[in-house]
Amino acid sequence: MRVHRPHNTLVIASILFMITLIASLWGSYQFYVNQKQEHVNVKVQHLEKSIAIILHFQEILASTYFEHYIQNDIVLNLMREASTTEDDTKKSAARKQLQTYVTPIHEKLKQNHFTHLHFHLPDTESFLRTHAPEKYGDKLAPYRRTVVMANTTISPVSGYEMGRVIGAYRNVFPLVQHGEHLGSTELSMDFGYIQQTLQETYKGEYILLLRRDVCDDMLFAEYKESSQRTLLTDDFVFNAPSFTTTSLKDSINRQLAPQLSSTLSKYEPGMLSTKINGMYYTLTLVPFYDIDDKIVGYIGAYQRDNAQQRYFISFIFRTILIVLFISAIFAYYLSIKRGSDRLQVETAQLNRLVKSTRAGLWSYSVTSDTYDFNPYCLEMLRHELQAVNGHALQLTDFIHPEDVSSFSGELERLLSGSQDSFETECRLQTRNGDTLWALIRAETTEHDRQHKASIISGLILDITERKKAEEMIRENLRLKDDFISSISHELRTPLFSILGFTSILIKEKEKMDNKTRDEFISIIHEESSRLAVLIEDILKISLVESSKATYNKAGFEVADLPEALRKKWTKKAEARTLSLLFSLDAAVGKLCIYGDKETLIEALSKLVDNAIKFTPEGGTVKIGFELDSDRKNLLIHIIDEGQGIEKSKWNCIFEKFYRSGRKGEETKGTGLGLPIAREIITEHGGVISVTSCVGKGSDFTVTLPLFIT
Repeated sequence: MRVHRPHNTLVIASILFMITLIASLWGSYQFYVNQKQEHVNVKVQHLEKSIAIILHFQEILASTYFEHYIQNDIVLNLMREASTTEDDTKKSAARKQLQTYVTPIHEKLKQNHFTHLHFHLPDTESFLRTHAPEKYGDKLAPYRRTVVMANTTISPVSGYEMGRVIGAYRNVFPLVQHGEHLGSTELSMDFGYIQQTLQETYKGEYILLLRRDVCDDMLFAEYKESSQRTLLTDDFVFNAPSFTTTSLKDSINRQLAPQLSSTLSKYEPGMLSTKINGMYYTLTLVPFYDIDDKIVGYIGAYQRDNAQQRYFISFIFRTILIVLFISAIFAYYLSIKRGSDRLQVETAQLNRLVKSTRAGLWSYSVTSDTYDFNPYCLEMLRHELQAVNGHALQLTDFIHPEDVSSFSGELERLLSGSQDSFETECRLQTRNGDTLWALIRAETTEHDRQHKASIISGLILDITERKKAEEMIRENLRLKDDFISSISHELRTPLFSILGFTSILIKEKEKMDNKTRDEFISIIHEESSRLAVLIEDILKISLVESSKATYNKAGFEVADLPEALRKKWTKKAEARTLSLLFSLDAAVGKLCIYGDKETLIEALSKLVDNAIKFTPEGGTVKIGFELDSDRKNLLIHIIDEGQGIEKSKWNCIFEKFYRSGRKGEETKGTGLGLPIAREIITEHGGVISVTSCVGKGSDFTVTLPLFIT
């Protein structure tokens, strides 16, 4: 017999293999991209921090030189004379004296790269340029924002600023004597020296790239022409006086030229990399700002860096490992699949052997659309013939209507070739009307030339007793587990409390004061009472279910019930800051009920206890007494503001050991309260029902017949 196995599993596995492989490779690629970006971020942050440290150190150094060499009475007096006189002769004399005094100071400053020492009057007029003493008298207001800000705010100003000749990092300090502003002093350092400090401190080579439009606005024509000769892109030029080219820089710039223009136009940090002579180099760029926080260019760092090459090699190596690993898993799955297929074939052979056992056997001919049943199968179904009133019996004639669709679906899949066999459990209806559970197995035993099923054979096993046994076992296990869990917890808690406190009383009786002893005795009494109530509940449910409970019935007024409930539960409600509201019409209170008053109070107490337990603190529990529309029955409403009960569980709550509680809290009790209450109410000819709204609360209604004398 040829057995055709579906290939769906293999197709799905192949698809999953490809999805997993693609997802893994994509994840590996994203990790590689993130590595590169993180490396860029680290390089940019390092450059930014390096620049910030160098510039901060330069500002501290400039401030120190200013305070030590410039901020003294000689300079201040000369600047006072120059700023207060209108006489050009006196101003010129003051300038010469100041030049004579500061020239040696300027020589010391130049040794520390402060190439320009410049004095300005309060109105920003250039008073003395130590590097070009013949140039003075021009107003710097349109070009030198640092001077304008220092003279305006009377506070030091530092920052990069283009001049009419050169770009430099300028430190401008106001000159003040006895509260009088006398002008300002500028200590400037060409960026080339900052570049040199960066190279000496952090290694690598550095450049300053300036925006061309800024240079066009500021530089003299002759310097503007010089800067155009050092164009890097159409929009950026090198800071010419500080730029020193090398063959390596030239090579890197030529290699990066196609990318550089678009990168610079973004005005944000970035990094470009290239390979020259087998070595990898990077150009890290961070924006450079003037004192008005306007981007005037970039500071760039050339460094040898093969990190990205390492990341790429790691990516390739990781990709190879991923492909090998996933391929190995798929190969392992294929070997398991082949073993599983062999196991299925052997199982099918075993099933054919099982047919020889005492079981209901049947076969179905696809061509003739007829069933054939063995004698034991007919006996099981309480039939004696293969046909009834000329109608050939079909297996679906015996299957329960609710299970026909499930069986027919399995059979259709068998006929379509999507599966070779099936096994299902369903209910069968015998000829005499009985229902039994059966296990039906079927498989294709013959195929036609198109390899479609032509004969299907199967067996029917009566599993009714097994189903009953399984259900009984499940129910017994559930009841046993619920009972043991509930009772053990509820018994253990008070017993441990009693044992604990009695042990302390015995060991510490001589040391213990009367107040503590009384408190412990009170706790022992409470726990003993709790234990007694629990045992009483267990005994009570046993008695009422076995109809052995006795009731001392007599007539009594309805008003006795709310009065007893008020005395019993008011303190407990107050302890949880709950309001206990009773409503009883005077006329209703005079009516009578026939029954065991104490037992009825006990039943109602179970309901009130639940209402108090499930109502959140600060809430209200309402207990109302009224007559029904026929005025023949008393309706007792016990309404809480708890979490409510789902409608599907309204009947479950009256089953033994069923417990419900607030979400996230441990549910206390054994689940016996409501069953006991229901049995007591039923014994008094009444009923108990519930309506509830989830999230709002529940209304338990007890209906009791009135005692009419």
